[in-house]
Amino acid sequence: HIFTIMEFVVLLYFYQVTMPGFLKPKIYLLLQFLFVGICILNIIFVQNLYTFNSYSSTLEAFLLMLLSIRFFYKLLDQPNFSEWKDNGILWINIGFLLYFSGAGILFLFSEIMAAEFKFYKIAWMINAILLIFRHILFAVGFLKYKAGYKTIYAK
Repeated sequence: HIFTIMEFVVLLYFYQVTMPGFLKPKIYLLLQFLFVGICILNIIFVQNLYTFNSYSSTLEAFLLMLLSIRFFYKLLDQPNFSEWKDNGILWINIGFLLYFSGAGILFLFSEIMAAEFKFYKIAWMINAILLIFRHILFAVGFLKYKAGYKTIYAK
């Protein structure tokens, strides 16, 4: 539960920095507080600390998928889009979109799959594979990262 909260706050900050001008800083702050509040309510009333927080994780995946897609949309408007393969932040964003789109579906149906252990085990293996791909894409992004990425992704 706590990891989901921390992950969302950090990744929301990532998108705030990489998409300047998309939302006002107050909106990002409001999103953080709303998400944390929803997660706390989920812990207190729905899914306690000893169960998987599928509802909060699904919400997190959905919100981060939207931000990731928005990043791609904004990047298409850039004059230097032809240099996409050299943009480290783009590769990191691809990792986020790939992971959260697949994992979001797993999180959404995790309670249904938990009834049948065989499916549940397969689902978590798929999640692990998605994490491997995410980290490979992160590695590519870190290798390609240039301090001037904001010139590729301008306001």
